[in-house]
Amino acid sequence: MKKTSLLMIFLFVIAACGAVVIAGDIEYLNEQMLAFALGHMGQKIGRGECWDLAAQPLNELGASWDGHWGFGKKVAGGGASGLKLEKDASLMPGDIIHFMKVKASWTKTYPNGSREWGSETLGMPDHVAFLKEYDGKTTLTLLHQNVNKKRYLVETTLDIANIKSGTYYIYRPWRAKVSK
Repeated sequence: MKKTSLLMIFLFVIAACGAVVIAGDIEYLNEQMLAFALGHMGQKIGRGECWDLAAQPLNELGASWDGHWGFGKKVAGGGASGLKLEKDASLMPGDIIHFMKVKASWTKTYPNGSREWGSETLGMPDHVAFLKEYDGKTTLTLLHQNVNKKRYLVETTLDIANIKSGTYYIYRPWRAKVSK
């Protein structure tokens, strides 16, 4: 009985340590993805395609991804019906967002009663951005290129409550094997 209890405790500790190493690696990759983007603000990455912004640091960091649109482990998705997080997931700076034909529109009313209308499309059919910041509600601060006719890295915001159509997925960079 005592040996079984000790074995169970030992296995639990080993499993917990492994989870910490993997979690630390994930946080490291997110930090490095974000640092890459922030270090290249105003610059063109690769050919200036939105996809190049994700591909270059993922490859340089040895991250696990499919080389197409699967940028890591899916942590969330959404569309006009809002953001849906995977079980036990949260958004982190450095996550990668894949937009597919997302259309957002909004109306802003000023104190004097005047109104302004705006809209944007992310993805014709696809667009990729990094998450810089999430307010925990509906506002995403994005780092991306090849947006608004700018083929260099810029920062914009998106209120996902304004999405009228299309879908998006949010991925967490990761490595299949923890490097030593």
